Amino acid sequence: MPPIPIPRWVRARDLARRLKVPNKTILSAVAAKKDKHLYVDLPNTDFPSSPIYVAVDGTTGEVLQQPSPTVPTNTLTRFSFPTPKSVILPFATAERIVQALADDQSSSSSSGGSSHDGTAPQQVVFEDLAPDAIQARLNESFPMETCIKQPIFTILGERDHGKTTLIDYMRKDGKKTREAGGITQRVRANLIQLDAPTATTAPTTTPATTPTPPNDVTLLDTPGHGHFFEMREETSYAGDAAVVVVAADEGPGSTTWEVLEACVNADLDVIVALNKMDVATSEEITCTLTSLQESDAWSNLKATPAVVNISATTGQGVEELKQEMWHAVTPQATEESNHGARHDSDGWEDHGQGKQDDDEMYLPRANGYARCTVLDAFVDRGHGLLLRTVVHEGTLKKNDAFVCGLMRGCVKTLLLPNGVVTNEGTPGVVCDVVLSKRTTTRKERKGASLPRMGEGLWVLPQEYVDVVLDQRRMEGEVMGYKEGEVVVGGEEVGDEGHNVGNEDDENRGEEEEEVSTVAITSFDDHKPEVMQALAAAKEEAQHEQHPEFFYTPTTVVIKTDSSSSLETILAMLDEMNPDESDLTLPLIQVVHAGVGIVTSTDLKMAAVDGSTIYCYNVGLAPTLKRNQIEILQHTLIDDVMDSMLRDANNNSKV
Repeated sequence: MPPIPIPRWVRARDLARRLKVPNKTILSAVAAKKDKHLYVDLPNTDFPSSPIYVAVDGTTGEVLQQPSPTVPTNTLTRFSFPTPKSVILPFATAERIVQALADDQSSSSSSGGSSHDGTAPQQVVFEDLAPDAIQARLNESFPMETCIKQPIFTILGERDHGKTTLIDYMRKDGKKTREAGGITQRVRANLIQLDAPTATTAPTTTPATTPTPPNDVTLLDTPGHGHFFEMREETSYAGDAAVVVVAADEGPGSTTWEVLEACVNADLDVIVALNKMDVATSEEITCTLTSLQESDAWSNLKATPAVVNISATTGQGVEELKQEMWHAVTPQATEESNHGARHDSDGWEDHGQGKQDDDEMYLPRANGYARCTVLDAFVDRGHGLLLRTVVHEGTLKKNDAFVCGLMRGCVKTLLLPNGVVTNEGTPGVVCDVVLSKRTTTRKERKGASLPRMGEGLWVLPQEYVDVVLDQRRMEGEVMGYKEGEVVVGGEEVGDEGHNVGNEDDENRGEEEEEVSTVAITSFDDHKPEVMQALAAAKEEAQHEQHPEFFYTPTTVVIKTDSSSSLETILAMLDEMNPDESDLTLPLIQVVHAGVGIVTSTDLKMAAVDGSTIYCYNVGLAPTLKRNQIEILQHTLIDDVMDSMLRDANNNSKV
């Protein structure tokens, strides 16, 4: 009998169906019934380490997996499932159950109690349903075809140092980017032409047979504001090389050192463009260059950066910069491979082969199912929700079904950075994916399951899209049933480490629910009545602990125009909010957050406890009635944060 394939997560009823045994046989092996709930204690070593969020290497398209955490072997995790149909088991647990059933069958057949029918005990085998594994299996049916990748440059630097002005000049279309407040607050893609330099300026180490990059080059303009760190970091991973713009008259700042470290982590070639040469003095230029060259970040770069003096306003030195950019993305025959595993601040690691050699950098797979990275998800008037993606391997085409995080969809249209509609996206192309309404739910189109910055987008057949999404939803669902931890031979401990062995089950459930939902940092909807009860319980507990003075938590609803902006605001709130035990400082709680215009759902969430709705670059639905709900609209993230902090400071009790 062939082994039975079991995926990373499996429902108990599905496991019983595959083994052709009653569901109660599976449940009796792992679950204990108490108070109309099924309690399952599972070893921490049974849980797979792969998270729902999957990052992709920007250059090679390799999946970046997270190292398995070290867990104590004597600790069990307790789950409380409401019904037998809701019981979800990891593969390791299912494998143990099957082995126990096989042992029982063997012992029963060897004894005289029952006759042996000659059927071999059933065995299971792990079925890898990760999207990269599925793509690898499916792509084996296609003959390998490679292509030259369109290069991508990430433009990095301080705020107001001239990044956007430089890009506007290099586009040569006479158009100037207009942004609120005159600052960049989103990753913007631009197309320019890079012509190969003449033979006198080309490096002599380049052989005649070396493949040259195409003339079309994508420039990713990034915000220079200090709060957009994650946006710059994820964009640096998507590029093949980076141009760091530094104003010669102002010198490097904190963002300059930060982006240089990001280039080190992303293993990028760097070109430093000393801007504003038309106004900088020779002393300022010397001081700026010295500060850069004597920094630790400079010495840690992959190679010594080329330095070009430019003026984005007059065009001085821009042609020399474009020649350096051409050399940076052209493979060099004498260059040694110096690419290893990639790490970022969260510990993500490339468990593949690392970045490819420079000689192979522009020869990714051209056919087969596309593998992409999402840079941003935003709402566009006339198109609805768009996903700004970078294609790494394969070809992204119209009508392709895909899965991205907890979102599925189908490609309706592809838009290039210049707004031109294209039929396909090849490796290196940055394009905006317009979603088809035929294959997405209304909740997904509204942005409730938007992907995160840097998350992988995988094109798969529709049946595999549903399978991958089901696995990811089960992973999130099973963690929602987590009750606490049990130490083998000891007492039960909750998620916060306190002893709950002698507490009432109902009280413990309420406490765990409060802890898990006090700080909402996701895009999912939450029931208004639950939030109201939790807010009241928290305020009462705070007043009992500090009756002399405490701040009432300020509840807010946030709506933005893109997922990257929403993530940035939530990250800024995490930094701003104090520890919940410190009640001498204001606390801001997000009861609901999303992308898109303000709708009636947002008003209902805000009406629960009188929350203010803060809007960033979004408006209101045409027929929306405010119903005395305060709605504040801003075009700058700083204004949003200042407004929330001002209201939080005013919301105090004595």
